[in-house]
Amino acid sequence: MTRIAVPTIEEAPAKARPILQNYVKVLGVVPNFFATISQSPDALKAIADMHATLGKSIGHKTRERIHVMTAEVNGCSYCLTAHSYLAAKLNGLEADDLELNRDGHSTDPQADAALQFAYKVARNRGHIEDADLAAVRAAGFTDA
Repeated sequence: MTRIAVPTIEEAPAKARPILQNYVKVLGVVPNFFATISQSPDALKAIADMHATLGKSIGHKTRERIHVMTAEVNGCSYCLTAHSYLAAKLNGLEADDLELNRDGHSTDPQADAALQFAYKVARNRGHIEDADLAAVRAAGFTDA
């Protein structure tokens, strides 16, 4: 049983509707996660902006790989299913890479470094070693 109402686009606050309509344009549907968050248009905008920014800064493929890994670490089958689909359909990632992504690895060397670092951050709840930071920097990632 649903504990929080999941609004349709028409039921969402007016300020949230253009963002939800963009999800329909890009994904073909509005995932329940975003529809539920739309009850707070400012929160929905913040999440949409964060996803767009991460796609620009680390690349859409690496962003989705990290989402897949984080969903696995957190045991969220909803997120794992959604991000595996997005990674494959919108970003062209192959099944063998997605399987590796779940455990913090990738077939792409630079993405592998990012995933190993992100995996350690997620598994250790932010506690990393200097060597972990050095490794991701050596792969070309900056503090930004």
